[in-house]
Amino acid sequence: MFCRSSVIKVIALSLAVPLLFSSSGANAAKCKFQTDTVNVSSGEKIRWTKWDTFTLRIDKDHYVLLSGISEGDRRFLGLRPHVRKLQPDRPTKTDLDSALVIPEAGKLSILLSDDSVLELHTDKGTIGDSDFELFKSGKYSLNTDAIIKYSLNSYTMKTMAAQRIKQLKLETVDGNIDFEFGGKGSSKHKEKLACIQ
Repeated sequence: MFCRSSVIKVIALSLAVPLLFSSSGANAAKCKFQTDTVNVSSGEKIRWTKWDTFTLRIDKDHYVLLSGISEGDRRFLGLRPHVRKLQPDRPTKTDLDSALVIPEAGKLSILLSDDSVLELHTDKGTIGDSDFELFKSGKYSLNTDAIIKYSLNSYTMKTMAAQRIKQLKLETVDGNIDFEFGGKGSSKHKEKLACIQ
C-alpha cells in the first residue's frame, strides 16, 4: 500500500517524464541542418545548420544571416552578410571582384549585452559574390553576398551562449561594416551554437 508522499512522487514523476521528452524534442526540432554529412576522405562529420536571419529587422541594403558549423572537432560561427551599394556608373569587373573582401585572419568584433567585446577570426580570406541591377533612376545597385567562417573555441562558445549580441563589426579590406541589432540585441546565435556543441 502506497503512502501519500509516495503517490505524490509517482504523480510528479509521471508528469515530469513527458515534459522531459517534449522539451528535448523541441530542442531537436530547432536543429535544422542544411548540411549533415561525413567527409569520405577524412571520416569527419560535417554539419551546417540552416541559414537564419540574424538581424531583428531586415534592411534590404544591409543584413546578415548566420549558421552554426561543425567540421570534425572544429566549430565555427558562419556569417553570410548581404551588402548593397548604389553607384552612378555601371560596375566593372574590378568593382564586382572587390565589393566585399575579407582578409585572411579577418576579425569579427562582437559587442555583447554586458558591453564587453569578443573577437573572432577567420581561418582564410573570402571574396564575396557580386551582381548588379540598373534602376529606373539610372543608378546601379551592386549586390554582394559572402559566406565567412569564424573559428570558435570552448571559451568563445561559452561566452556567446551566455549573452545577447548588440552589434557586429565585420573587418573587410576596405574598412569595417557594422551590423546593429538595437533594443536588447539578438540571441538567435544561441540555438545555432547549441546545435553544434
